[in-house]
Amino acid sequence: MSTTLDTRIPDVDAHIQRVIDEASAQRLPGLFADDRIDAMYRLHNRNGISVIAVRTTELNEEYLLQIMSFRFGQYLAAGYLNTELIHDQRLKNEPLSGVSDGDIHVIAASAETGEILCYGAIRELPEVPADARMRDSSRPLFRNEKLFGRSAFADLAVFPNLAVAHVRELGPFVKNQQKGVHDELALRAPIETFVAGTRMFLGALRSEIQAVIGGLEEAVVKRNMAYFHWPVLVVHADASSARVDPFLLPYFQNHTIYPFAMSTADLPVSVPRLAAIEQALALPGRAGVVALLALKAGSRTPDSRFSHARE
Repeated sequence: MSTTLDTRIPDVDAHIQRVIDEASAQRLPGLFADDRIDAMYRLHNRNGISVIAVRTTELNEEYLLQIMSFRFGQYLAAGYLNTELIHDQRLKNEPLSGVSDGDIHVIAASAETGEILCYGAIRELPEVPADARMRDSSRPLFRNEKLFGRSAFADLAVFPNLAVAHVRELGPFVKNQQKGVHDELALRAPIETFVAGTRMFLGALRSEIQAVIGGLEEAVVKRNMAYFHWPVLVVHADASSARVDPFLLPYFQNHTIYPFAMSTADLPVSVPRLAAIEQALALPGRAGVVALLALKAGSRTPDSRFSHARE
């Protein structure tokens, strides 16, 4: 048995490294250059970063496969996925069946090469009855409700009365793990990704989305949200009974994840902060990096209208 394990581990490692290498090789210059694409947000070049936000229906299969390869590879590089299962099934990307037509893909990349630097998704719940409310027991469930249980959001004020069609789920959010911590573009890209999301929630998506939910690690994504003054409510529910996808076991074994919710009606409070961040992003080179890092001191989480009704 020991011999079998000894020979199997190098094979698993080799497959995983190939997947990570393929993910890091993805380039999307054509996607950013094609003005015929109906983008919900587009930034051609701000100090080396391009950003585009598009629904799945605007992506051809090649682009979509590249995106799915990138985000899959970054999760692997971060140690979030069950590598033995990935190897056994010879997976190279997430299945396209896991993406809905109405999902919005936010991609930040090198303006020069199209190399993907950061990715975030705003996911819809497909095939939802128009009159369904979050409180309805017969409706389909979002992924994080399946994970943490629908009761995780049941006690939030106002939230149970929202129409399901006006709720979205955030995630995944991944950065290019091959970039060093001192890489300027790698530092700017996640911030530009959040700028895109904030501007869409305040603008193009304002009438479409009333709330967003998801799962987060407080030391990581929560910090990004606080940096932007997003009024996010974290639900400190017991996650010990969460129904975890076997592929994601390492992530949940090594990290503490909590559900969260945010009302987009609360988001205007972040407008002054957004302006300050974009002023810093407009500065070139080191001056911009210094300005962005200095803004960390002003991070905060404003109050949410979803405060627990029972508190």
